[in-house]
Amino acid sequence: MEWTKEQKQVIELRNRNILVSAAAGSGKTAVLVQRIIGRITDEKSPMDVDRLLVVTFTNAAAAEMRERISDAIEKALEGDPENLHLQRQQSLVHNARISTIDSFCLYVTRNYFHTIDLEPGFRIADAGELDLLKEDVLDEVLEAWYAREDEASTAFLETYATAKSDRHIRSMVLELYAVAQSNPWPGEWLQNLCDVYEKAIEDPASAEWMQYALLEYRKTMGDLCKELENAR
Repeated sequence: MEWTKEQKQVIELRNRNILVSAAAGSGKTAVLVQRIIGRITDEKSPMDVDRLLVVTFTNAAAAEMRERISDAIEKALEGDPENLHLQRQQSLVHNARISTIDSFCLYVTRNYFHTIDLEPGFRIADAGELDLLKEDVLDEVLEAWYAREDEASTAFLETYATAKSDRHIRSMVLELYAVAQSNPWPGEWLQNLCDVYEKAIEDPASAEWMQYALLEYRKTMGDLCKELENAR
């Protein structure tokens, strides 16, 4: 395979961090496999494949990566069948840490549970269980919050809850939590929202969301004016 200048650089660079950003189908996987083979077959300091950590986002991608690396080792052996190091890699590749990110995290946790005071028999909860846990925690949080009966909590309830249900508040909290969890630092993201709203209260007209809302209102009112003109 003919590599581009940038691909060769990725394959050959050593002893530093590398970030490779490229479009889908541009050959990132092939380059990564070649880089791994280069580390394994390095004449000066060859590395065992099970000393490398290769993580992907899906099981299918992990399986493909393992297969490609295995095929590359086998091809290298065809050119040098007496190479003991390559023969060793052929047997080690089946135990190499080539997996999804969450599978690797689970592997680390299961092997070092004692360092974080975790029960060894833990398991991963399914989506239904997690939803029930969230509801239980939300019940406790809201109950404690309602008990405050201060001016801020009363005003919030009057604004967002109906006379018979706080379903809208619960839905809003859970949705906000879900969005926050998609950020690398959810706590900081939530705090930033508070700061944005504080500034918006002081000067509503300059708030980003107000500008967006006004733009939408103008579009809507423009459409309504056209409808009224047609009706007239």
